[in-house]
Amino acid sequence: RVVPGENDFIKTAVDESDEIVLPWEKDIFTIKFAALDYNIPEKNNYAYMLVGVDRDWVYTDASRRMATYTKLQPGAYTFRVKGSNNDGVWNETGRSLEITILPPWWRTNLAYSIYIIFGLGLLTLIWRMQIHRLGVLHKLELEHLTAEKFKEVDHLKSRFFTNISHEFRTPLTLIQGPVQQLLSGRFSGNFKEQYRLILNYTNRLLTLVNQLLDLSKLEAGQLTLKACPVNIVPLLQGLVYSFRSLAEQRRISLSCECTRKVLKVYLDKPQFEQIINNLMSNALKFTPEGGNIVVKLEISAGSKTDDFFRIIVWNTGPGIASDQLGKVFDRFYQAENGKSKSYEGAGIGLALVKELVELHHGRISVHSIPGKETTFMIELLLGRKHLTDEQIVPGHAPETRKDVFPATAAVHDRISFKGRKHTRLLITEDHTDMRTYIANIFRNGYEIFHAGNGLEGLEIARSKQPDLIISDVMMPEMDGIELCRRLKSDQITSHIPVILITARAGQEDKLEGLEIGADDYITKPFDADELFLRVQNLIEQRRRLHQKFISQPGIHPREITVTSIDEKFLQKLFTTIENNISDPDLDMKVLEESMHLSRSSLYRKITVLTGMNPSALIRHIRLQRARKLLEANGGNITEVAISVGFNNVGYFSTCFTQLFGINPSSFVRSLS
Repeated sequence: RVVPGENDFIKTAVDESDEIVLPWEKDIFTIKFAALDYNIPEKNNYAYMLVGVDRDWVYTDASRRMATYTKLQPGAYTFRVKGSNNDGVWNETGRSLEITILPPWWRTNLAYSIYIIFGLGLLTLIWRMQIHRLGVLHKLELEHLTAEKFKEVDHLKSRFFTNISHEFRTPLTLIQGPVQQLLSGRFSGNFKEQYRLILNYTNRLLTLVNQLLDLSKLEAGQLTLKACPVNIVPLLQGLVYSFRSLAEQRRISLSCECTRKVLKVYLDKPQFEQIINNLMSNALKFTPEGGNIVVKLEISAGSKTDDFFRIIVWNTGPGIASDQLGKVFDRFYQAENGKSKSYEGAGIGLALVKELVELHHGRISVHSIPGKETTFMIELLLGRKHLTDEQIVPGHAPETRKDVFPATAAVHDRISFKGRKHTRLLITEDHTDMRTYIANIFRNGYEIFHAGNGLEGLEIARSKQPDLIISDVMMPEMDGIELCRRLKSDQITSHIPVILITARAGQEDKLEGLEIGADDYITKPFDADELFLRVQNLIEQRRRLHQKFISQPGIHPREITVTSIDEKFLQKLFTTIENNISDPDLDMKVLEESMHLSRSSLYRKITVLTGMNPSALIRHIRLQRARKLLEANGGNITEVAISVGFNNVGYFSTCFTQLFGINPSSFVRSLS
């Protein structure tokens, strides 16, 4: 029961108030009511309704004049009540009372405001944490990308130094070698050709150093443009056709097409020569034998005036993959394709071309169809409006400089020398002058075959069966490492010794070559005498193995072979001969069927591994078995001769005497 008072939530009596306000915890209350009709009051009736809770009037009599409500939700309600007298006449007006149940403190507007503020604060905190997390992730990703970029740059630099060392070591070899030969006094060839070779590669080194210096100057902003008016038509034609002799050596069609005979443009002539020479060198490097190179000079067809001209260098060849086109002008970068792992080059030529073209306020682009063609296009502005006064020099440019790379003398595919005994030598090297230089080292007593890349070398090795192969490591089509791996894993060529020559001087590079079966490894620049002695040592080593096989009966194949493939080959060969040793018709045809090799390949391989031709080897094994049978008293001389495949005892006796220096009869007597 609630009694009105100052300290209570009901300040006045309910029957004197139109409204009461209850706190949220007073959600259970009872309202009593009475009618002011005292004529038989026990027969009065009542009806009440709490609007918002009751759907209809609730009727009751005088014995129960109250209404009780429990667990009402906070909110505003209207309690209505009406009564009737004993005659059943209702007072329709009745009485109403506004009841408000206050919400708990956590559901008040202030609480909701606090909730909103707290929620916004929490969302702000979460947002800031997310921003911070994204910032950290972005920072980590940026650091990762930076690290990857540094790693890529380091890789490019490493590749650059590998390539630049090859670029330096090859000319140094072709300078150092001839100089050593001339100083030793043992050289008896064409002195003028040797001097030309030295001068040629001295100029090549100078050009390479100048390109490196130009790149450095461009990076430092120290290389400036010094343009003057030039008739570009004869200049371009002279530069292009200076490569004609090199193109003819490789049966490459070279042409220069110009739409005009005279076209005056402003150029820095030395820089323009570098641009064209680098593009032409690049085109020649990637154009295969029998391919085409076309250089075009075109004028743009503007609506009012010709405002720029184009130089297009087009060549057939392996092309450039689409994912590599955007990198061909990057410093130290070299494009690769499926057929070529490494062409000569340091990865600075095209980078320098791009820098020099942009220095002329021009642009260069490249388009390529992999496996078909590549096109480089240079666009340069006509006139002089795009140049500052400081970039223009008065007068005319000097005459076009002569080609610093004179044509290399053509080399025959095969050089043979007459002599008492020839050793077949295959030189696999993509550098023509290097092939010529190595061939000159072995010009006496060697039959020499040439290959311009690993793929050609593999074909020649299988068809010609050389006694030894000298191969460069960095070559197009197939490099020396892959060539050596294929040679050593092929039964036809596994016996051929291989010497790898490379500009890569690292220990890991040497180990890589030796691991795949290379017999020796030499780095550029190398000494001609050293290479000659290494070849001689490998040949002498093979000769000693032959002598060991002949002189020591019962020797195991592993003692006269280098590779496991050769060991298995000899084991199978010896088993075939042993299984058919009593057959007098055992010959080359039987061995061909058993070893699954052609007659020429089998003949060459048996001769190289054992030092004997197949017939001599069969006879040698027959006689070795005969000697063992005689030592073991396995029968008389006639029986032994027949058991090892000799039908003629006299011929058996002759062969036995030639091999062991004693006839069979004396040998048997010496045993007793």
